[in-house]
Parts: sequence; structure tokens; C-alpha cells
Amino acid sequence: MNEKQTSEDRQDLTRAVALIPIRSKSKGIPNKNIHKIAGKPLVTWTIEHCLASEKIDRVIVSTDSEAYADIARQAGAEVPFLRPDDISNDTSSTEAVMLHLDDYLSGEGYDYDAMVLAQATSPVRRPGLVDDCIARWETTGADSLLTVALNESFFWRRGPACMEAAYDHMNRPRRQDIAPENVLFRETGSLYVTARHILQTMKNRLGGKIEAMKTSKLESFEIDDLDDWQIIEAILQEKKIWR
Repeated sequence: MNEKQTSEDRQDLTRAVALIPIRSKSKGIPNKNIHKIAGKPLVTWTIEHCLASEKIDRVIVSTDSEAYADIARQAGAEVPFLRPDDISNDTSSTEAVMLHLDDYLSGEGYDYDAMVLAQATSPVRRPGLVDDCIARWETTGADSLLTVALNESFFWRRGPACMEAAYDHMNRPRRQDIAPENVLFRETGSLYVTARHILQTMKNRLGGKIEAMKTSKLESFEIDDLDDWQIIEAILQEKKIWR
């Protein structure tokens, strides 16, 4: 993309591809990514969200399992390859998976402007969230974007002798009195938008001018363990808006 292009130009030209990485060797919850939650395989929630996008051209699942690939294809995603073993282990980075897809698309001769990383473990998303993220990436002229949620917690850490506050507990602020520059946001891990040139040059999902899309608390949950699973299943079953 020409650096002289304005955000309005880029809004008309953006070509986005979605990547949904699902690995079959999950240890916390075996086969987590294809296990049914609120009536459908976990990964299907994210595939369907991306397929409903007006701004995403292709929805591609990267997996190391043919069984996972079949489920992803049934949900409507592309699975053009099985991911190599060397980027499918516990120590493999998500960026390695993104770069692997970029290499594949380059080999196809397929050109795109942005890669959207959509994590299957964050299935609660309001309708159109991914399009809102891409639109914000476009209009702000950002190089990359992530979803965040407001963090209003007061944190403590274990000190050498006792617990220590990560804030001034002798002058505890009211949440509404926290200065704007001291407000913290938590990375949700749900969605990322990365310009192709940032991915290729910085080898990272985030770089250059970074922007954020604020999401609701309900959208901020991600599945790491069985407790998370129960919380998210309850949200998906109760909030019909997420369907």
C-alpha cells in the first residue's frame, strides 16, 4: 500500500483475510477448539462471525488436524493446508502461524492489505465486531489494532515479606475519579488487525501505530480452563444477540 494514501483511500481498497488458528494438542481442555459449546463446535462461533463480515474476503483456518479441518470446512471456512508440525507445538508462536499463512498466500499470488487474527477461544462477539475493528483500523490510519476491555481492578503482588499493592491503597481512588491517563485496558485476545507490511517486517501482530477497539466485559472472556468454559457457555446460551 502506498504510504501517501489517505485513510479514506484505504477504506475503499482494504482487502482483509481472516486467520483462525486451532491446534489439536490442547492440554487444559482436550480437543477444546472443536468441542461443542452452546450447541456448536467452539471454532464454529468464530468462523461464522468472520463469514458474516462485509470486509473480510477469505476466512482461513490453520490447523494441524484433518479432523479439525473437516469441522472447519463444514462451517464454511477454507482449510487449504495442514499446518506443519514445527509450528504446531506448545512453544510455537501465533506469529509463526500468521507468517506461514502469509507465505502460502504469497505463493498463491493472492494480495491483501490486512490479516485479521481471530481467536477461537473468544467466541463471544457482538454482531459486526470484526467489521467495526477493520473500519477503525482504516479510519485511524493504524498499522495494527487489538480488542481491549476496560480494566477497573486493583492489583496486588507478592512482595518479599507480605502482599504489596500495585496502587496507593492508603489513598484508594474511586474508579470514576481515576485520571484518563491512568485508565488501564486489558488485551482480550479476541481480534487483531495487522497490516501486511507490519507482519512481514516486524514479524508481529502488533507494530507501528497501534489502535484499539474497546469491547464489553462479556466479550472480554476467553477460554483457558473449565471455569472459563462454563462462564462463556452461559453467556452464549443466555445472550441470543451473540447468535
